[in-house]
Amino acid sequence: MATYISGCPGIGKTTVARALVAKGTKNVREEQGLGYHPDNDRMRWFIDTTKLRGLIRSQPDLIFLSISSNWQEVGKLPWDKKLFLSLPWEEAVPRIVSRVIEKKNTWPANAREWLDTRQCYQRRPNLFRAAGFTEIDARGTADEVVERILNQIPITISVRGSARGMVCPALESSG
Repeated sequence: MATYISGCPGIGKTTVARALVAKGTKNVREEQGLGYHPDNDRMRWFIDTTKLRGLIRSQPDLIFLSISSNWQEVGKLPWDKKLFLSLPWEEAVPRIVSRVIEKKNTWPANAREWLDTRQCYQRRPNLFRAAGFTEIDARGTADEVVERILNQIPITISVRGSARGMVCPALESSG
């Protein structure tokens, strides 16, 4: 089941992706290698939908996490399920500030980017709903959010070993 998970900047998509992999979920992918800034415009981020369509075809159980300027076009690809992570702006701000300080992330770096991010939290949920996305509450721990996601989609878990020492093959290669 191909699943597209979106959400505003700082909502926890990368954290959720890591938690999905840690649970043994196969074929979790973020936008690296598929995204680009047209005309070097930092405020616009696009996903190459041709490459992504090929990825969906080759990995029908893909779980793709992303936010992009062309999210509506991405949402029209042949997804079996479309989800969006939701969080009130007031609860998102501490996460975003923490990400900027602790992880030295450079987004948002100026007032325009903060305004754009705030507007995403205020406007995007209604747009996601109108585009047929199912809302997932992003409050709580990553494991709690992952459980909400897994309740929405049937997945394949890849686990080897005994119940005592389970090993996820995806994590073996990462380190």
